[in-house]
Amino acid sequence: MKSIYKHETEIAKNGSAIPIFENGNLVHSKYNPQAEAAKMADRDARYAVVIGVGGGYHIESMHRAHPEMKIIAVENSQDDFDILRDIPCVRSLLKEANIIFCTKNNLAKTLLSTYIPVFHGDLQITTLRAWTTNYPELDAEIRAIINIALKNISADFSVQTHFGRHWHRNILENLKYFSAQKAVSLPVPNGRTAAVIAAGPTLDVAIKKIEKYRKNYVVIATDTAFSALVKRGIFCDVVVSIDCQNVSFRHFLHFPQKNPPLCVFDIGSPHSSIAIAAKNGAPILFSMSAHPLAVLAGQFGHFLSLESGAGTVTIAAADFARQLGFCDIELFGADFSYSRGKPYAAGTYFDEIFGGAESRISRSENAFCALMFRTKLIAEGAGVFSTEMLKKYAQTTRDFFYQHGFSEIEKNKFHTSKKSVIAKAHSVPFSFQDFRTYLLSETEKLLAEKNIEKFKSVFFAHLPLIAAIKEKNLPFFDRLKLAYEASVRYTV
Repeated sequence: MKSIYKHETEIAKNGSAIPIFENGNLVHSKYNPQAEAAKMADRDARYAVVIGVGGGYHIESMHRAHPEMKIIAVENSQDDFDILRDIPCVRSLLKEANIIFCTKNNLAKTLLSTYIPVFHGDLQITTLRAWTTNYPELDAEIRAIINIALKNISADFSVQTHFGRHWHRNILENLKYFSAQKAVSLPVPNGRTAAVIAAGPTLDVAIKKIEKYRKNYVVIATDTAFSALVKRGIFCDVVVSIDCQNVSFRHFLHFPQKNPPLCVFDIGSPHSSIAIAAKNGAPILFSMSAHPLAVLAGQFGHFLSLESGAGTVTIAAADFARQLGFCDIELFGADFSYSRGKPYAAGTYFDEIFGGAESRISRSENAFCALMFRTKLIAEGAGVFSTEMLKKYAQTTRDFFYQHGFSEIEKNKFHTSKKSVIAKAHSVPFSFQDFRTYLLSETEKLLAEKNIEKFKSVFFAHLPLIAAIKEKNLPFFDRLKLAYEASVRYTV
């Protein structure tokens, strides 16, 4: 990529080095770049993106005025940085922890990994005027990248706002249960195929194959399909659930009276679901999530780790089968589409919810139609419809198999010659008391010292809960104190 800077500088009247754009224009004032840059020092924010590095004088001015501000300094390319790093001011700024230099190509990734709305507040965008004047198209391109990244961050923050409290409580309650658990037995292939059961409408027909050849399969059901199988009298070896929504406990209301399946739950799953499984004598295995509180807990014990793509339980169930050592995995009901006028197979908890609420003027069909027509439908064939989101789920599922060396030998049947073996599920004991002591004591220190870098692990562990706290106008550390108090209550 051609650099926008020349491999030479001009010396200002005060002796400062001034980079020169490729078109010959100077980046800063040729008299006093520092005085010019001082005008940008009044930016009062916790997080700022500066478009255009140049000689770095404007960034230095901002950093001196607000040393706690996180500054993301963006340039067009790495070639540009290689030229600019020879300027003394830029070279000194590279040593500052709160200043991150990046190119437009890794800007989105940098924002996603460093910008924390609940802590930083509003993001501020600042542009080096000469940079924008000489390269307006690059300025527009970088601003577009920022806007897209902010939309993704906003969506994630919205999820944290909605689920943060549930996640935090569920994880802590489940960790207490996990601490007292004994090791569980895992199913082994023994020449059988792993039947991963999703709840798509074609399951109503495909289930006949499972019934006929049941001995050839180890049945690994997703939570949504679990009740549909139980109602048909089909024994499940495993049921996998990764949903953190409280309503998901309904998947487990029809637990089999004999031979309960192994239940694999995300550590953030509703504790009500775990309680139902435990009451019915089911062995329980927890998988690690990417929630920072769960990641912190992972330092105190061993957890199963499951891939789920973009949060697809079908992929999580397939990954569990892969890690159990199955070389043959067959998908049932993994339609990622609506067919036969239905979004799900018969027997899921939706039947009970919608059926229980129907009346003479509002039938359950109305509710199912509302569910299917939430977004624009895409015709896939005779009576089969999908959506953009469902199509992405379908592609992500196939990508999962291909990435792990599986090939599709028949429709929805995958085979690999490479056998994976799961790590022993409870090889490292987990002490909830040790984890609790660390979480609370380190949070107390963070509240006292307000040093985020020093106590980074507990800082991140509480962020989703802080996002869910309703008192939005409170200062950050006051909200952290509320989160700490909630952690104390949840761990008693």
